[in-house]
Amino acid sequence: MKKSLLSILCLLVTIGMMTGCDSNERKNEENSDSFSGKLSCTRSETDEDGYETSYEMIVNYKNDKVTTVEETSIAKMDRDVVDASYTFTSLFAEVLNKIDGMKVTYSKEGEDALKSIVKVDYSKINVNQIKEALGESFDNTNAFYKNEATFLEDFKKQNLTDYTCK
Repeated sequence: MKKSLLSILCLLVTIGMMTGCDSNERKNEENSDSFSGKLSCTRSETDEDGYETSYEMIVNYKNDKVTTVEETSIAKMDRDVVDASYTFTSLFAEVLNKIDGMKVTYSKEGEDALKSIVKVDYSKINVNQIKEALGESFDNTNAFYKNEATFLEDFKKQNLTDYTCK
């Protein structure tokens, strides 16, 4: 059950990371040196029980603004908690999928892992819906929750410091 709560915590952190990180407003959002592209980043971590979770985050951007983010994680866990974790996280995903600009899916990966995919479309994201969905769990002081433009460099500094990107 501990791993199930850890999976939910990871999902909440991911949602927080991807729902509007922005630092100070920039004067020239659109400049003549505009660029578009995709940043692919990976990382892995091992919990106190020795189970590994691997992450892949794909960040699409245009004119220095993040347009979409997709994070895939595969969390290894004790076989005895996979079904309960899957059931709980799937119910949680149903709630989050009602938020404009978000798509969250969970699936079982073999007998000892859960896979989650969180997709955020910044042109559609609605922070008020996130507040409603998370209720008291929503942190109103968290800089991640903004309906403002998310600049690539800010996103990298605030969310990708533990990732290897190319």
